[in-house]
Amino acid sequence: MSEPDRPEVVDVREGPEPATVIRTAVPWVLLAILLLVIINIFAQYQTAQKQAESATATDSARVDPGPAGPSKAASSTTGAKAAAPKGPTVVVIIDGVNFRESATNSSSVIEALNKGATLTWVATEGRWYKARDAKGRTGFISADPGLTQKR
Repeated sequence: MSEPDRPEVVDVREGPEPATVIRTAVPWVLLAILLLVIINIFAQYQTAQKQAESATATDSARVDPGPAGPSKAASSTTGAKAAAPKGPTVVVIIDGVNFRESATNSSSVIEALNKGATLTWVATEGRWYKARDAKGRTGFISADPGLTQKR
């Protein structure tokens, strides 16, 4: 007897072998993960930079970072006590702004002024206001709009 005819076995699967798919996909998945990690690190870096800039601006405002440089002295007016400011004034808008003897950050501090303190404006010298306080003392205060306002 003859062997019965058997049907021919045909592989009906289409596409590459599963091992080939895995070998191809793994590097791309790893690359995508690495890219996401890098993007996350960059976003955290930008957030930290913004926070540091904000903290620096707040700290520098407390320290009175007014511009440094030699004073070009205008006529100095000392003496009579002012009961109420007449004419233009300089108003302190944050606590701790330094009222200094000259228009430099390295000069001696006459007094650290609180928010709302009002001085009589005498002159503007560069980025400093020359002003007189209620006690009649003449000095300099930063003209930085984040610290003071001339009115």
